[in-house]
Amino acid sequence: MVVISEREKLEILDVLRRPYRIDVMQPIYYMLNKVSDLDNLRKHEVSEIMALVEQAKALGLHPTKFPAKEIKKAS
Repeated sequence: MVVISEREKLEILDVLRRPYRIDVMQPIYYMLNKVSDLDNLRKHEVSEIMALVEQAKALGLHPTKFPAKEIKKAS
């Protein structure tokens, strides 16, 4: 089975709202269009990023694009 990931423009707020699981191949990869995009990200102050974190919390997570994790009961 071949899994093809989506690619989207890197937007900080979108990244902060995307569910993530370390045990699953990520369905979305964020891309920079040019190296200067990385410089633009670097220019954010910590307080600006923390404000985006709070905004992301208020907006909630995007819907997941991977199956829910199975929880096995101890026997």
